[in-house]
Amino acid sequence: MTDSVEYQFVKSKFLGDKGDKTFRNKRQGGVVQFLLQNAGGAGNFVPEIVEIAKIYNPIVYSKFEGECQRMIEKNMSSTDPAFRPLKSNEMFRFLFHGTQQTDPQLIYNSEDGLDLRFARDGLMGRGIYFAEDSAYSHDYSHYIQDLNLHQMFFAVVNIGRYKPYPQPDQTLKMPPLLEGSKTRRYDSCYNKGAKHFIIYDNSKQYPGYLITYRNALEK
Repeated sequence: MTDSVEYQFVKSKFLGDKGDKTFRNKRQGGVVQFLLQNAGGAGNFVPEIVEIAKIYNPIVYSKFEGECQRMIEKNMSSTDPAFRPLKSNEMFRFLFHGTQQTDPQLIYNSEDGLDLRFARDGLMGRGIYFAEDSAYSHDYSHYIQDLNLHQMFFAVVNIGRYKPYPQPDQTLKMPPLLEGSKTRRYDSCYNKGAKHFIIYDNSKQYPGYLITYRNALEK
């Protein structure tokens, strides 16, 4: 799979087009931190991909596919003059998500994938957070201590028509109402400062790939 277009797409998004994206070392102190500082890395490292695994979960994908169809019908045929119809490539993004202490296997084998019921309150309320930058999600990555490995998802997310927020709003429990509407809402929210999207509905995401990687100095 490493030579496939699909693999190279995920790799380039994860490492950057030049392959030189750096992550912050999560574990401060000790020999690793000493080596990083003396190598001029200032506590950063270039990640080394160990595996990119494609996730197959028909139940979760079926829910996601159904929601995608609903969003296409809702947003591509908008008759409201205040909101132009969206193109399909505007409604979906590939984004990163770290699961912290939760084993990703428990997520991709579940019936809901990433589950809002287990989400914590964040800068944009209780939602499922996705980052445009893999370096951001690294700070929330799942760490396998025995193997010195990190993991994060590269998910496809149905952002639909999103509401940008220049400042965080911790009171959010769902996207806000569309301007001038008493019933219709935005589909997701976007934190402009942190550059991440937030959804408040499980069916708007599919954890398509699990990226396993390591810090080369921690082999």
